[in-house]
Amino acid sequence: MKVRCAYFYLSLLLFVAFNLPAQDKTSYFLGLNPQNNALNPAHAYNRDIVIFNPSLSVSLANSSLTFHTMFNKGKGALDTLLFWDFEKMEKKMGKSNSIYGEGAISLIFAGKQLRNRMYFSFQLSRKYTAVLSYPRSFLNLRLGNADLQQNKPRTIDLNHYALNGSAYDEFSFGLSKQFTKKFSGGLHL
Repeated sequence: MKVRCAYFYLSLLLFVAFNLPAQDKTSYFLGLNPQNNALNPAHAYNRDIVIFNPSLSVSLANSSLTFHTMFNKGKGALDTLLFWDFEKMEKKMGKSNSIYGEGAISLIFAGKQLRNRMYFSFQLSRKYTAVLSYPRSFLNLRLGNADLQQNKPRTIDLNHYALNGSAYDEFSFGLSKQFTKKFSGGLHL
């Protein structure tokens, strides 16, 4: 029973971690969690002291390929299976392509109500980004390095690849003030 509960909570955590980050640029006014309000410096919680535990967000994108570009359904009896569609992928890919990934770990968030309807907050986060650039010739790797029909080696261009990334810690200090019931302002440093 304990193992099932552990799997359930792990599955729930992974589901939330991989589905919420897509909303981080649009969810200014959603929910109590500070990651949803990280971009809104005027947000203040209606509690005296707020402390949130660590959270994780992950995002992955690419410049040219989609799920429907990479996979194709089989025909006839195989219509329930997915197959790699390399020809379609090669048509959709540009001369240069990229895969972009980012992640953030919010280590701690704390906020405190101050006098005169002011609110102070502090957040410590660790952020990661990575970009892999690759040429269209990347798909030629699927053919291997030998042409078995012609019995000769195959040349594969492995130039024009690049990997760039960054990792940094971010400290955020916020101060906001509620001027009226419907208007508040703030800033993050």
